[in-house]
Amino acid sequence: MSEELMRPEDRIYVEMRSYISQLIDGLNDILDKYKDLLTSKNAYIQTSYVVGILQTFRYTPSEIVKYYWNNLASLIETLKGIDGLKDKLEDEILPAYDKLQELKSELDVSRK
Repeated sequence: MSEELMRPEDRIYVEMRSYISQLIDGLNDILDKYKDLLTSKNAYIQTSYVVGILQTFRYTPSEIVKYYWNNLASLIETLKGIDGLKDKLEDEILPAYDKLQELKSELDVSRK
């Protein structure tokens, strides 16, 4: 689709795709490397579930924003509470999540 023919929210959704991919990669890495830690904190299933959602809807960010944003936000808060993940979160997960939140805010403003 030509850039000038895109609606502002469509441009935002296109930009979101790369950050969703970063989240998927980072969360998959956490699932692989910290399985025991996640399991002990009862966060493994929640993380797997959210990764599945992100993978399923990676090319349709509007679905994530509309239906699954609360699941993602809840997971991020859960992971922030796990001490052994602090460096991994700060390096990979939180920058992508923060940018997605910023883009979501732009969407909320453009819809009004």
